[in-house]
Amino acid sequence: MASQPAVPLCVNLEGGLVRTSLLFEGFFFLLRARPRAALHVLLGLFRGRAECEARIAAQAGLNVALLPYDRELLKELAVEAGTGRPIVLTTQSSQWIAERVASHVGLFSAVVASGDLSERSTGPVRRVGPVGDRLVELYGDQGFDYIGGGRTSGGIRHAARSYRQVVAGGRSGVGYLRALIKEIRLHQWMKNTLVFVPLITSQEAGKPAAMVAACAAFLAFGLCASSVYVLNDLLDLDADRQHKTKCRRPLASGVLPIAHGLVLLAVLLAASLCLSLTLLPTEFLGALGAYYASTLAYSFWAKERVTFDVLFLAGLYTMRLLAGAAAIGVEVTFWLLAFSMFLFLSLALIKRYTEMLGAKNRGGLKAAGRGYAVDDMPTLLSMGTSAGYGAVLVLALYVNSEEVAARYAHPHFLWWLCPLLLFWISRVWIKTCRDEMHDDPIVFAASDRLSWIIGGAIVVAVWLAARA
Repeated sequence: MASQPAVPLCVNLEGGLVRTSLLFEGFFFLLRARPRAALHVLLGLFRGRAECEARIAAQAGLNVALLPYDRELLKELAVEAGTGRPIVLTTQSSQWIAERVASHVGLFSAVVASGDLSERSTGPVRRVGPVGDRLVELYGDQGFDYIGGGRTSGGIRHAARSYRQVVAGGRSGVGYLRALIKEIRLHQWMKNTLVFVPLITSQEAGKPAAMVAACAAFLAFGLCASSVYVLNDLLDLDADRQHKTKCRRPLASGVLPIAHGLVLLAVLLAASLCLSLTLLPTEFLGALGAYYASTLAYSFWAKERVTFDVLFLAGLYTMRLLAGAAAIGVEVTFWLLAFSMFLFLSLALIKRYTEMLGAKNRGGLKAAGRGYAVDDMPTLLSMGTSAGYGAVLVLALYVNSEEVAARYAHPHFLWWLCPLLLFWISRVWIKTCRDEMHDDPIVFAASDRLSWIIGGAIVVAVWLAARA
């Protein structure tokens, strides 16, 4: 007696096999590489989603090997395919992309996409999408099993013999909340403490109104910066997935859906604007707008351009100082601007050197999404250490200036700052060369005990210099 043929196992591409939306993936890939083309693609929405998807599929050039696949599901499919069972990949998106995914995975015997259909089913009306119609045509009603996720799942539930919804890890409950918090990157808000520096250097810290304004500026800048982090993660999906640690970011790993990331970006930016308009002067809003415009210029233009990128990064740090000064109505001195320019340039170069060192350790010649090569590492090292020591020189000249003598009762205590900063700069660069540095030197400083001790000593020195 002949055995019955195995029931096909159909797997949805988006939200099932892959923890992402290929439409959004393609759009942000195109937006990063060819912004004008991405804007033209948006016009396709007026002619329908299918037209927009077709344009993105034709122009985006997605690297299917980097998509966030559900590894547990892949293992299950490999077991099923090993028994000889037909495994079918289904999608409402472009068949061309689905076929590339199927070829990469190597487990599928067929691909069924909405683009396959030249006509709709004419049988009894069922609430299934076009892919569901095709599956019923090919395998019969209740003639296939289905593993779903994404926008094709709802109607097919009733057409399949068995149905299972894939829920990616972290998309619900505590895990989802943890992913949102991780995406906001609250630990990066430590950079925004720079808005308090003008409050301290202008000796306005004892005034309640100035303190409230500085705290509001810190919160507004934090929300704005977090929206920027979300935007950068959306633009850098491919590059992040090739990085040893950034590949675990919520958007790059697929734990946080791209659509949710877009909503998060809008909410963060709107909250920052509301807070700024309500509690802070117009000058602060102007500084915040300049910061956001600079981040867009960095993301779309400067990020992959040698030297421009680190100058932009250093400038983004300095803008926090300017925003803090605008919030309390004081001017940033020449000394503070010069000091910050050199110090932040050194920190930006640490980030790039660390990325190049990681690329070298992996046997690569370049880091994904950067304009530098491994051969540039000696130059980056020379530039970074020079900039760091330049900051110490500016600090020494400031301590010896007439301005300090007039402002501080005991200015000689400020000389402690020079050897302390000189030691810290030298130490972080040595750790960078030894591959012991975090991707972000600010994050390293926040978790490094000796950095905290040095920071405490600096605070004590400034307090001793200022006391009557």
